[in-house]
Amino acid sequence: VPFSAAPALMQLDEPEAELQSYALRALDAVADLHWAEMAQHLPKLQALGENTSFVDFKLAALVSAKVLFHLGDLDQALEYALIADDLFSIGEQSEFSRTLRAKCIDEYIAFKNPAYRSSAPAASAMDTDARVLPPALETTVERILADCIARGEVEEAIGVGIEARRLDQIEHAISKGCTSPQHRAASLAYCVSCTKNLDVSKVFRNEILAMVAKLHAADESPDHLAIASCMCHIGDAKGVASLLYSLVTSKSEEQHLVALQIALDVVENDDPRFRLALIKEIPAAADAEETVRPTLEKVHLVLSGSPSAMLKLDFLCSKNNFDMYTLKKTRSSIDQRSSVCHAALVFANAIGHSGTAIDSFLRENLDWLARATSWNKFSATACLGVIHARRTSNALNLLSPYLSSQGTSSSAYSEGGGLYALGIISATGGTSLKPASSASTDVIDSRKYLLDALRSAGTNEIVQHGACLGLGLAAMANWDGESEENEIYDELKNVLFSDSAVAGEAAGLAMGLLALGSGSTKIHDEMLAYARETEHEKISRGLAMGIAMIFFGLEDAAADALKELAEDKLHILRYGAMYGYGLAYCGTANNDAISVLLRVAVSDVNDDVRRAAVTNIGFVLFRHPQQVPKVVKLLSDSCHAHVRYGSALALAVACAGTAQSSAVQILEKLSTDTSDFVRQGALIGLAMVYMQESPEADPKVAEIRKTLEHTVGDKHEEVMTKFGAILSLGLIDAGGRNCLISLSSRSGVTQVSSVIGLAMFTQFWYWFPFTHFIALALKPKALIAVNKDLQMPVIEIKNTSRSNLFSYPPLGPQE
Repeated sequence: VPFSAAPALMQLDEPEAELQSYALRALDAVADLHWAEMAQHLPKLQALGENTSFVDFKLAALVSAKVLFHLGDLDQALEYALIADDLFSIGEQSEFSRTLRAKCIDEYIAFKNPAYRSSAPAASAMDTDARVLPPALETTVERILADCIARGEVEEAIGVGIEARRLDQIEHAISKGCTSPQHRAASLAYCVSCTKNLDVSKVFRNEILAMVAKLHAADESPDHLAIASCMCHIGDAKGVASLLYSLVTSKSEEQHLVALQIALDVVENDDPRFRLALIKEIPAAADAEETVRPTLEKVHLVLSGSPSAMLKLDFLCSKNNFDMYTLKKTRSSIDQRSSVCHAALVFANAIGHSGTAIDSFLRENLDWLARATSWNKFSATACLGVIHARRTSNALNLLSPYLSSQGTSSSAYSEGGGLYALGIISATGGTSLKPASSASTDVIDSRKYLLDALRSAGTNEIVQHGACLGLGLAAMANWDGESEENEIYDELKNVLFSDSAVAGEAAGLAMGLLALGSGSTKIHDEMLAYARETEHEKISRGLAMGIAMIFFGLEDAAADALKELAEDKLHILRYGAMYGYGLAYCGTANNDAISVLLRVAVSDVNDDVRRAAVTNIGFVLFRHPQQVPKVVKLLSDSCHAHVRYGSALALAVACAGTAQSSAVQILEKLSTDTSDFVRQGALIGLAMVYMQESPEADPKVAEIRKTLEHTVGDKHEEVMTKFGAILSLGLIDAGGRNCLISLSSRSGVTQVSSVIGLAMFTQFWYWFPFTHFIALALKPKALIAVNKDLQMPVIEIKNTSRSNLFSYPPLGPQE
């Protein structure tokens, strides 16, 4: 190796081109060692590289690129590397090649995808107003991708294709780069994973998933489950219906089982609008051929949600392991005169027994429960809907003592709570109810029942409140807002226009639930106009949340409307806009949405708006729970108590059930905050983060449980903090210690009902009865298998890990 580049550098001044070429070859070999010495002659090297009449101008450009690279000027280094064309070795494993290859890809993505550039740390030298893609850059990227495909690195090529919005490149990489069916399946799965975890627009995401479905369908043995999953993500009900019908009409019994599994997956995805659209697209069993009819009937039965609901109900009831000692100890610890603590314990019992159909605590403490008056009585009655979630077969019989239609209700609060409970049961188990009378075999539609109850409520705003909430839950996402007139919407609008604060709030929410995710301009305009017109803050808030629900999952299609709402002079509408961003971009990790939420969190003049902005960061980032503590770390140290509270709820939403240490660290600090409501939010957050976590897996769980119990029993603790602690005792053991807050299905589809349930649960800040919405987000954590008859077979599961990692925490002493 030469000790100096001086001899070769001197030859650059020779007039003969052959000597200059010889010098450049020598300099290329030693550039990594003697770049500092060569830097003094950089202008000469650059001049040769730009002189296309010089025979070795590409080599001169390559040497210039290496010197510029070592000088730290990556932009110019890439410029000259592109001039070097094929002399720039994209496959070489040197630091120079790897760095400029990555830089080249970044520049290419920035040209193809302007959104990528806006999130980049600094502007590039190639950034021009004209934004014309240099042909050399595109050629080099094509070489890089071809090299990736040749070496079998298909995932890298897919990643570049997705970031650059090159659908053709993604398809080419999968079609040409996969060496085996297994490799192809893995690459397609990776492609789907990228669409969920990267910040990709909804339109392009749907194009990718449609392409993946097409490639799966082209296989010799198509993966029908994967095809159906892609179509479900897109919302292609016709495509799924066509696939299901082709499987059902097949002569293969295995294909019939696949059809049933697809139907079960659709139910698990928990998207009411898509499921209803799919049911309409599949031919009725009565119209099908005799040979197809039995299987088609099973598909329709599964899509009704009834079999899944009954299996989950059976599991939660038979495996209930809730610690009754905790409730009894809490009851004896709290101030018997405090209606807030009384309500909190009723909520904790309902959440702890959610879906189990076990209401023994209420029956054994009727005298204590009778102390509930007014709206506490409403909440206590509605708790039955949480406890008996999914139990549609006995709902009317169970609630008959509280419903005037059954002729036995004596209290408007009990009747309103009963109607609300009926809505919760319908939202979790389906709308087909069995009549209270055992003599009748007719099936009652809960939506019609609740609509009739609303009409017969007259001007009783308490019953109207419960009926509206129940009707909104039962008819969730049933109307797109643009088709023929809807009698439910018309009735809700009549209640809204009566301008009753209590009934109007529920009507506004129910309108949003009915048109959930529709993006209807008609409904949005009507609700917005009335929210600005009314003098009742409760009605405005209900409408604001209802408008936010209309934008669910719309992403960029809702951007303009949300921007207008976020700039409104009415703070309640700005509050709704924050939830609008959280629901519209739920789980997308969209940079623009996060930027808006962070900006509002530190700049808005209203406490509620700032709190809502921070809380909704959790919804946008729920697929990336490891990122949320990093995002809210500084916000949790804010001098503004409402921002700190929002940080706690953001962690609770995104990190539920993860036992993530970084989230726990922030929440533990907030649990000792000087503000009582911040401590409340922190305790709720800790309970949600540690759901389904055993003491063996994380010893800190036992400490958190002791903290909650100590807070409940501390006579010097503020009531607001005690409310959070009591509620947390139910949350950490939700569903008899068998439920978890889950916002996405196994296939990665955002579970609509769960997100809405959790978003509405956070509204207990204003109205305690909204706590019951948490029932929609609580999902049983169990492995449930069924055979072709939808019956559970006897199976054995092999578990190689220590059983105590998944064991229930020890129960308290028995009486």
